[in-house]
Amino acid sequence: RYKKLQKQYKTLQNEHDIAIKQYELQKLNDEEMALKDNENKQEMEIHLNKITKLNKEKDNLIEQNNKLNIEISEMTENIDGLNELCEGYNDSINNLREKIKSLKIERTENESKIEELNEKYNEVSDKVKSLKIYNKEWKEKYNK
Repeated sequence: RYKKLQKQYKTLQNEHDIAIKQYELQKLNDEEMALKDNENKQEMEIHLNKITKLNKEKDNLIEQNNKLNIEISEMTENIDGLNELCEGYNDSINNLREKIKSLKIERTENESKIEELNEKYNEVSDKVKSLKIYNKEWKEKYNK
């Protein structure tokens, strides 16, 4: 019976030693896990900081994009206004071109009339000269 008790004691002692070793192993595992948790927490904080920075950059970019969209719409309105102004100027230019054409035609007609009048003037001038000469001759002939 003593041997049996001794054997049971030994078995219990071994089980106890195993339990202690398992406890120590568990404690080491827990410490290792705690270290990994700390490392993971630090990495997580680093990643959270990066995410926060990226979110701020994203917000800034969204704000800049909104400002640029507003500027683009203002520029588009300005371009539309300038296009309308250009259309008005183009219409004015076309009207002025047509007026220039009509004035050129009128000038050509006036030049033709001037040539005709010059020819008539020359004819009349020649007649006046011939009449003056005739008159002078007549005066010389009858005023003696």
